[in-house]
Amino acid sequence: DQPRSRGLGDVYKRQIRSFEIQNDKIYIGAVSEIGKVSKSPDENYTYQSLNYLISDSTFQFNDVRDIIVNENKVFFLTDNGLMVLSDNSIQILGKGIPFRAAANGIQELIFVANEQGIFKYIENDLIQITTKGELSGFAMEFVVPIQKETYLIGTDIKGIFIFEKGKIRKWNPSNHNFFIQNHFNSAMILNKDELIFGSIHKGIITTDYKGNIKNIINEKDGLFDHNILALYKDHRGNIWTAVDGSFAYIEMNSPFTTLNKKYGLRGEVYDIIQHNNYLYVATSRGLYFINWKNENFENLEFQLIENTTGQCWKLFEHGDNIILGHHKGIFSIKNKKATFHGDGGNWNFSTIDGHPNFLISGNYRGISLLNRKGD
Repeated sequence: DQPRSRGLGDVYKRQIRSFEIQNDKIYIGAVSEIGKVSKSPDENYTYQSLNYLISDSTFQFNDVRDIIVNENKVFFLTDNGLMVLSDNSIQILGKGIPFRAAANGIQELIFVANEQGIFKYIENDLIQITTKGELSGFAMEFVVPIQKETYLIGTDIKGIFIFEKGKIRKWNPSNHNFFIQNHFNSAMILNKDELIFGSIHKGIITTDYKGNIKNIINEKDGLFDHNILALYKDHRGNIWTAVDGSFAYIEMNSPFTTLNKKYGLRGEVYDIIQHNNYLYVATSRGLYFINWKNENFENLEFQLIENTTGQCWKLFEHGDNIILGHHKGIFSIKNKKATFHGDGGNWNFSTIDGHPNFLISGNYRGISLLNRKGD
């Protein structure tokens, strides 16, 4: 018989492993139990176990690893098979198979299972689309359809593979060791150009569709830990992530990236200039630089240019040189080297029309005229 609905307090007693939201219902996967939370017209929530719909009394499923909704069906992925809830009844498929992940593909529904490989759900049945033994020894973490009948398969310690045209191969051989070493455990499509991954040792990684790394986001960027436990993309395309001891919201669609002391940049910023593949930042602590070719911000670290310690007011481009207005006076900057030219504290500079070798300098005492001769 159908059990009566109970208050949410009953849910708190369960060891919940997974959940999925569909309209006004929340489907729950717990240890040896499935259920749903429903919202009543009076705004109260009630919980109802769905175990009574399992007609096979011999079916023991332990953990529910994931839940996915497709059209009017709810799929519960368990250690011992797949339960399909539809029209108030449950069908059990793949009994004995430890399913780990699922994905709504392009007009297709895909499941992956440890040791067994990839399955497609077709007309109320599971069809295995990898040959037996093709993924033997692989513990699955995720599956991401990147185009019709093409899927990325994430494994626990063997890296990321692509299943395409009926064959499995390493996704990006040049980055394969990086994928293995950092243990990618979750993934999803970020946009038409990028995929996003969660890892244990490197935080969040974005790549293009060929597996080339675009960006790495971890403790340097404000995450509490490198270990990513889950990813969720909201309707704005921004990312929520669960990490060890916390969770974080990442504005992936923001055009801004914050570069601060986590990247070695110290002091208050007074001026910035980009020149010859370097980014120079004048601060109250000195003049810092980074190689601006590093578009991925990987291992990014600002460095202080020697002899520029102190208040830096102004950066000014003059020909092939950068001129620095400093508390001590004027410096010319060539790549990573600063040359001191004196003249006391300087605020700013201006060119003079028709006289390319001359500059006007505003300084602590008033105005000076500078004449460039050679270097």
